[in-house]
Amino acid sequence: EDFKSYSIVTNVNLGQLLPKNWRINLPFNYAISEEFITPEFDPANPDVKLKTMKSVAGSSAMADEIEKRATDYTKRRSINFIGVNKQKDPESKKRIYDIENITLSHSYNEVIHHDFEVESMIDQQTRSALDYAYSFEVKPIEPFKKMEFMKGRYWQILKDFNFNYLPSNIMFSSNIMRQYNKQQFRLID
Repeated sequence: EDFKSYSIVTNVNLGQLLPKNWRINLPFNYAISEEFITPEFDPANPDVKLKTMKSVAGSSAMADEIEKRATDYTKRRSINFIGVNKQKDPESKKRIYDIENITLSHSYNEVIHHDFEVESMIDQQTRSALDYAYSFEVKPIEPFKKMEFMKGRYWQILKDFNFNYLPSNIMFSSNIMRQYNKQQFRLID
């Protein structure tokens, strides 16, 4: 068997290429890999070496087809933007409608494959997400804190009791996923 492969992965925060005062966080990830596995023997004729089958082929096109049919090939590709958002200015007031409360993500993944039994296979996935999160300033109500008759360690639990009249945060998320698969099996004679 002859095995060959390569893989490239990059991670770049493209937001650093933009002006600093924009405070954009734009992480980008790209990955690609290919894998080739060429067997020593022809899968259609397990007793005959692949080199021999290629040498007795009628033409170079037929020899290339014999090698392509025998080779186990896989290619993976991925493009991702995960956690894209605008950073809040530390001096500005928090508001429920600020764009900084939103985080976006998008990814595209693709796998292409063929081998002796599978003539062609493609699997594509696209995912998009929108997340919103806002945290309120916590202002708890402590109804028993200032009661004078509750002194001593036994009353401390009741004295420390508190609750919020508003929720502490609001969050929601929306995800969209699209998937496409196509596989065609090889007709083996």
